[in-house]
Amino acid sequence: MKKTFLILVALCANFFASAQAVTKGDIIVDGYIGGPQLISRISSSVDGYELKSRGFGPFGGRVEYMVTETSSIGVESNYASTKLTATYDDNIDSYKQTTSINRFRIFPRYAIHFGSNKVDVFYHVGLGIALWSVNSEINDPSSTVAEDQKFTSSSSGPVIAFRTGIGARYFFTKNLGINADFGLGGALFTLGLSGKF
Repeated sequence: MKKTFLILVALCANFFASAQAVTKGDIIVDGYIGGPQLISRISSSVDGYELKSRGFGPFGGRVEYMVTETSSIGVESNYASTKLTATYDDNIDSYKQTTSINRFRIFPRYAIHFGSNKVDVFYHVGLGIALWSVNSEINDPSSTVAEDQKFTSSSSGPVIAFRTGIGARYFFTKNLGINADFGLGGALFTLGLSGKF
């Protein structure tokens, strides 16, 4: 048992000691698309009330600089948009409400890297800001008050953005590869292309 454990430790040490996919001084650029956008998956219809949604993104990118052989600093940003449409019609009253939600997030990030000669596995954490813009419009033609027939409101502002997760890059050439990331704070999953300079 002791020999088996020592052999496993030696194999793991050899795996991590071999040439790494990224090294000190490398600049890594990732472009990605993420998902699922949970808010855009809403759809229901009950007793004259119907709710539909659609959206795209998040689309994003990140740039990292390898400070040491195993750690990097960088910046990440992404954008997502969602449109919700609610209609109500019971043959007596009817109205339609449209809400657009746009989100832009940007934050510095820190990552710890593990891996071998073509695979870069990393844990990352980032903290920054998210800019939200919410615009809502209600059309109620059945209202007898002219001001209530069409009502528009909007709000926007920054909030704290946080993301942490684990990801990987596979370089199929010296400088070009693919990336995948699972995390919390933003998209649950991202997939894209990577460049190393």
